[in-house]
Amino acid sequence: MSPFRAAAACLAAVALAGSLAACSSNDTQQANESFCGAHEGVRTQVEALQALATSGGATVTDVRNQAAATVKSVQAAEVQAKDLTEAVRTDINAADQAFAEAIAAIPQDAPPQEALQAYQAATQAWGESLAAVRAEVGCTSAS
Repeated sequence: MSPFRAAAACLAAVALAGSLAACSSNDTQQANESFCGAHEGVRTQVEALQALATSGGATVTDVRNQAAATVKSVQAAEVQAKDLTEAVRTDINAADQAFAEAIAAIPQDAPPQEALQAYQAATQAWGESLAAVRAEVGCTSAS
């Protein structure tokens, strides 16, 4: 599997993993702050994975190692996301689902440049959706 395909598959799994939490909390403000901090870690790891996927010089091992770090960040964020309101979790799930569908729609035999453009468009749309969620819960750092 090419590093690009490995990264795309990992990001699709990461996106879907972010939608597993399903509890609510009485302390919405604290839940929102916890999510913001945890999501910042995920965002940093995803950016590093994207950089590897688009650099052209990454090995499959490089991508897999960064993917593992990304998954760890997502797992930490899942713990925080479980306490968000149902509406926020619904928005996260919708962003994750749209991302997974966009990645799945990239043909396996697509020319690398075409696949890369589709991957970048899916990642950008997912990032914009999550930026809206971050704004909704009051995260203060840029997304």
